[in-house]
Amino acid sequence: MDKTIKNLGQGKAEPKLCPKSGYSNYQFLPCPVKLERGMKDPIINAYEAINKPDWSEKISPKVLRWMQEEERKEKNKQKITSAVILITCIIGAGIICLFSSCGMARASNITPLSVAQSQIGLGEIGANNTGVYVRKYLGGKDNLPWCAGFISYCLKEAGIRLPYILRAKDYLNMGIKVDRPKPGDLAVFSRNGGGHIGIIEKVDVNKITTIEGNTGNYPSKVKRIVYKGKPKNLIAYIRLNGAN
Repeated sequence: MDKTIKNLGQGKAEPKLCPKSGYSNYQFLPCPVKLERGMKDPIINAYEAINKPDWSEKISPKVLRWMQEEERKEKNKQKITSAVILITCIIGAGIICLFSSCGMARASNITPLSVAQSQIGLGEIGANNTGVYVRKYLGGKDNLPWCAGFISYCLKEAGIRLPYILRAKDYLNMGIKVDRPKPGDLAVFSRNGGGHIGIIEKVDVNKITTIEGNTGNYPSKVKRIVYKGKPKNLIAYIRLNGAN
């Protein structure tokens, strides 16, 4: 602005009409007002700063309506901005929930049994006790019986913190023995040359379904085994804390 009235509305300077030559673009104001630091709008600030009862009488009705319309636009703009911020926060919260808390809730549903079910059909490739899946179950090793390694893999993927066991009978010391198994319990068997192990998937009145690795001849795969009644070579059913 080309002219500035300082101390306007503070009792140090009374508002008065300036000569026509001194008017700025805001010709309806009593005096041109410079946009000082912190002033959002020179017209409204001048109007508020003067704070005189008869101030509006010195402005034409057309100008007053224009000022009121500008004020309404400003308020609407603020409402829109607030609405946009609120929507952004809601969307952001949803994304955070999707990738953090809700994602963790889904991860918490992963169990050793669900991992075992996802591995059915995978196993030896190329030769007995070898292949990419066997090495995964054996923790990077190869050419070893892998039934216990398969169970250790399922426990690890489900977040169960136990030693990575590669011998089936070692699981006899990792939990408690139970007479009435339920899905997620382990079944430890005796077998020529050592032991064998599987995870129980289903318990019916007269049969038990397990998921086991390294059963049968090459190419052995992870598969379901159904036992009618109690298996003859069963050593014990083992229940691990937090594994079901």
